[in-house]
Amino acid sequence: MNLAEKFLDCLTKTKDAKKAIASVIYEKLKTDSSIFPTLTEIEMQNDIVFVPFIISVVDDDTELKKAYDEIVNIDSPIERFSIALTTYWDGLNKGLTDRLKPVLAPWEQLYKNINQPWLYQYQDTTKALQFERLQPAFEHIEKIQRSLDFSQLRQIQQTVAFIQPEWIATVQRINEIISPLITPLQSILGQYSSTMAEIAAGISFPNFSEGRKQELIESHRKWGQLGWTLLPNAPINFFSKCPDNSVEADKRALIYCKANHLDELFSKLRTAKIKKSDLDEAVYCFSKKQYKACALLLFGIMDAILIRKQPKSNRRSVGASALRKLKAKFKAHRDLDQTFFLLMDYVNLTVCLEAFFSDGNDFKKEPNIINRNYIGHGMNVRKVRKKDCIQLFLALYNLVGFMEY
Repeated sequence: MNLAEKFLDCLTKTKDAKKAIASVIYEKLKTDSSIFPTLTEIEMQNDIVFVPFIISVVDDDTELKKAYDEIVNIDSPIERFSIALTTYWDGLNKGLTDRLKPVLAPWEQLYKNINQPWLYQYQDTTKALQFERLQPAFEHIEKIQRSLDFSQLRQIQQTVAFIQPEWIATVQRINEIISPLITPLQSILGQYSSTMAEIAAGISFPNFSEGRKQELIESHRKWGQLGWTLLPNAPINFFSKCPDNSVEADKRALIYCKANHLDELFSKLRTAKIKKSDLDEAVYCFSKKQYKACALLLFGIMDAILIRKQPKSNRRSVGASALRKLKAKFKAHRDLDQTFFLLMDYVNLTVCLEAFFSDGNDFKKEPNIINRNYIGHGMNVRKVRKKDCIQLFLALYNLVGFMEY
């Protein structure tokens, strides 16, 4: 998905398919290799050089391969690939839009019903009250009282009565449509967690018995299930002791989440490859105690990171190539202690993210820790707390480190 976005973005700007595919290959080589050709050198290659890359991408998705194979009147494999990928991408977007339109249709009519002058007067009143400008607020209220008649008041009552049950039903229908796109995240995270725990369990060294290794794995899992990931200022063996419950875990972890610790964390995040404007807004909301807004922004940043790691369709084996790379990378480590505890940190992170992004389950029972589906769909009952946001900042920090690894 990430490569496709880069390709189509470059194609839109340059109108040159060869420049687009060269830019993608350049970015990929730059990430995966220490020695790589320049962008100009890649662009100068004959079209035939690009064929193995094109075939590897096309063969990875049935629908894309079908679109590519149907183009028989174009000789250039790059132009053929460009048309196939554009067609495939447009089809994905149209399919999702077509499925959402019927669900959202009633809300278009609702918008027309409430898009009235009196509504804007009401909004001006609430804004004035929000900033404690009482005199302007009273003036707006008087305007509303003078301008509204009985039919409009009745319209407000009907709109309010309509919104709540209809919105809950709409959210559930949207969730059903979107869930096939989100579900692979849980599967990927679960596979990462299991694979890393399996590699850790297979490491043999004299410092730990088999029983102690299992205790450490379970302890790191438990901390993750309770919403806590690696704390930069905590001792290296902080997660070695399993907490009895969430109250104990929060009490122990928050010692390392003082104001100065969080300032350091924010500074580190500002150097990461994430959208700086979103991060700055999240930090601002956090400082102003607007914790729900802060959580929504942080979930959005993590959504972006995780969605780019999803497979292009559910026909692919989820995360398989990434897991093979991870296994090879960890097996190449010579320092067993370092490898083991690095694995433990990543088991902890993936278990935590799995909990944060767990299915809403039709919003029947809100989880004890903050949940992306409940917050994102406005279905949370309990307030978003300062602690929730601290946990999300830490998860984002550790997720960025994991993706860089």
